[in-house]
Amino acid sequence: MTSIYDTPCNQTLVKKLSQFWYPKTNTFVFPWGEATVTLEDVTVLGGYSVLGESVISVDSVDSVTLNPDLAGKVEIMNGCRSELGPEPDPEDEHIAFLSLWLSRFVFPSVDLDSVGKHVIPIAVRLSQGVKLALAPAVLAYIYCNLTKLKEQKSNVCVNLLGPFRLVQIWGYERFQLVGPNSITPNELRPGEPRLAHWHALNPLTINLESFIWRPYVVDLQNWTPSLYYQDSEQVIIMSSDSMILDDDLRSFVCFITPCELNGLDCKARYYPHRVAMQFGYDQDIPGDVFSYKVSKFVKFFVPLRLFEPGVTKRYYDWWKNVDRTGLKNEQDSSLGDEENCDKKSDEEFDDILVSLKKICDATKRKISSLKESCVGVAQTKKVKLGGDVHYN
Repeated sequence: MTSIYDTPCNQTLVKKLSQFWYPKTNTFVFPWGEATVTLEDVTVLGGYSVLGESVISVDSVDSVTLNPDLAGKVEIMNGCRSELGPEPDPEDEHIAFLSLWLSRFVFPSVDLDSVGKHVIPIAVRLSQGVKLALAPAVLAYIYCNLTKLKEQKSNVCVNLLGPFRLVQIWGYERFQLVGPNSITPNELRPGEPRLAHWHALNPLTINLESFIWRPYVVDLQNWTPSLYYQDSEQVIIMSSDSMILDDDLRSFVCFITPCELNGLDCKARYYPHRVAMQFGYDQDIPGDVFSYKVSKFVKFFVPLRLFEPGVTKRYYDWWKNVDRTGLKNEQDSSLGDEENCDKKSDEEFDDILVSLKKICDATKRKISSLKESCVGVAQTKKVKLGGDVHYN
């Protein structure tokens, strides 16, 4: 349904955000902390599911069950889209519609006026009522495109495929809008998706120093927060060999679980533990989570809806010492080497500090003005840190 809403391109905002993109961790590294587009953002803003079969597990167009000449009809549709032909078979028409939608809004090719054969098997499965996890594939495209944009040379045109407008909407949702002509977002009507909040608005300006960690839990007219966020804390025990959770909680588990995102022709690693505050958790120093083996029974905590997360003392100390000596010899060549990503936690910390050092030389906030913090969520006195709080 989000496909019917228009999002005027805001190149200034996208380029501005891409300057802070760090390909090795797939996060934006701002002077005040890390943030990124998560599976929750893709689900809430784009309407794509994290549950269901992986799109890369879908059979190829040669082996999927089709009307025998359906694949050939794609060529006819591409060449004769304006001509009216015989009355189509309803099943074929449904598959053709889904193929067009996938080609235009989810997995587009360079030629946006064509229907790609790569989406036909996915369209067939969707037409059969099979739930597919489109969100991980979409997010993989977004991460790869942000890396491509980050590494582009000046005055070089870059083709960004996939629903990249979600990055722009993410910026609108997560940062405070500023400027003398700041536009008020649309009021949502009953039944409208979250993205309608930004329908047809002219490019907006954001304040990169004012980040909203949890925009989807805030009360908004005609918007109901996801059911996994309750007014009380939850402790959930999940068995690996049973599906005892409802779809909302299962989705939340996917949002907070590090994994490898698989697109149709790209891969990217997903590090939600680096942006824990976006899910309502206190942020600690991120470590190597891909070497962690999940046990048969998993217990996880779901924070209450309006909880304001903070940071631990060791994270705060680590972050405020970002421009310590000994970092100048690090090289940019480490960026983009995904095979060695998170190989050792201390190396990863150094890499992120290098990026922070370069950003903070120009835009660093005076974190030293903050009072010395201490660990403990039970204490209530809080100090602002990058648009949010840490405990003092």
